Amino acid sequence: MPGSIEAAIANVSFNITPFKTAIAEPSYVLSTLKSKVIVIHGSKDYLIPVKVVESITTLAIADGWAPPGMLSFYDDNEGQTVMIDNPTSFARVYRKALEEQVLA
Repeated sequence: MPGSIEAAIANVSFNITPFKTAIAEPSYVLSTLKSKVIVIHGSKDYLIPVKVVESITTLAIADGWAPPGMLSFYDDNEGQTVMIDNPTSFARVYRKALEEQVLA
């Protein structure tokens, strides 16, 4: 199991965008999606602002990084650990996303 430094480096070097960053090569992994991906992020997350995640998701859709209809974004109005802190809220948003994106 990697130590905390290795885990932190792996986390920040994870890149799903087609852009090279200072620490990560570009990635075209979204273009290979075979199943829909629902991005759920909370506006009360103080580590990563919801607008950052929403903007990247919107750009990915608009720029065609993923096949059409395979990527969607939902704000769960919660914080960093919603599945632990408020599982009922997470379940509500997740169910709505599934109904709109998968079961529709």
